[in-house]
Amino acid sequence: MTVMLETLGYRAPLVLHCVDSATGADVGDGLVAAAWPQGDPTAARTAKRSLVSALLGFGMLPGLRTQELALAPGATLPGWPAAAPQPFVVTVADPLGRYLPEAMRATAPVAAPLEVTLYSAPARPRPPGWATVYGEVHSSPGARAAAWALVTVSDGTTSHQSVSDEAGRFLVYLPYPEALPALAGSPPAGGGIGLVSWPITITVNYQPAVLTWPANPAPAGPPDIASIRAQNQAQIVTGGGPQPSHQDTLAFGTPLLLLLNVMPA
Repeated sequence: MTVMLETLGYRAPLVLHCVDSATGADVGDGLVAAAWPQGDPTAARTAKRSLVSALLGFGMLPGLRTQELALAPGATLPGWPAAAPQPFVVTVADPLGRYLPEAMRATAPVAAPLEVTLYSAPARPRPPGWATVYGEVHSSPGARAAAWALVTVSDGTTSHQSVSDEAGRFLVYLPYPEALPALAGSPPAGGGIGLVSWPITITVNYQPAVLTWPANPAPAGPPDIASIRAQNQAQIVTGGGPQPSHQDTLAFGTPLLLLLNVMPA
């Protein structure tokens, strides 16, 4: 007769679920994720990808051993003692150049994966069959690069977001509207689908005063993604003066280049 003397329980204190902001697909391949206790980057740990999914897991993190391993007598299910979540800094980078780097504050242990939305890097190859809106954002006056601005492109039905990099460059991939306009009379006869177009609206959230960096004392790498999303809407400077948004036209099969000047919120 087999007698079970004890049961060992294990749980990962922090797991990341990374998602492509353009396609909504899970992303795990090629990413490098790190986490360390707030204020101690020398204690950083690197995540490993799950063998059966795209999840990135931190098997162990400093200071959380009692929350990772637990023993129970016999066949009793192990439990973990109650503990206050500890603050960590988490970074995600893509050496393949598809996505912008991200940094965030998080607490661990947590029971569910932490959702991480990844935004396209300026040099990311275009997914087949997707529309492209790209360009640069500059801060007016002074024409400085509007780094880490939140750029939103709306086709009237759905909105798609991206973030500018440290040089103010941004890239938004979005699907074409599901219903193509009727081709009878528009586009002109013989013009083909290449002349089909849609109106779009572009807004920019840019408020550098609210950006914070999780790694102190000096800013290094991208700001906390939560602070990027917390920026208020900026005014876009056009020939008619500052406007809350910019209207443009997206043509089928033709990338749209935008050079935007904004007044910070």
